[in-house]
Amino acid sequence: MAGTDAEGYGGFHDKVNNHYFRTFGSAVLIALIGTGIDASMPKSSTLATQETASDAARRNFAEGFGRVAEQTISRNLNVQPTLEIRPRYKFNVLVDQDMVFPGSYRN
Repeated sequence: MAGTDAEGYGGFHDKVNNHYFRTFGSAVLIALIGTGIDASMPKSSTLATQETASDAARRNFAEGFGRVAEQTISRNLNVQPTLEIRPRYKFNVLVDQDMVFPGSYRN
């Protein structure tokens, strides 16, 4: 069974929520996290500079946190639009197969 309009065309047409704030908000968060990770990475001026244990820990934490945060936030980038049907929306139901009501119409 499918929902139709008064002329028999399939589908509903009402308010569409494209989730723009959720999608673009996620993109901004990914960019901010990437910037924070770059800022937290220790910078060395020469190749002979030895990395300290705290620098290595900070770098590993930043990279790991960045990967997890990006994967989590990236889920919001693939959100399908939502069709919002308001109350009292009129529609027809097209019945394209037999409906059986056992017991309802017995004598």
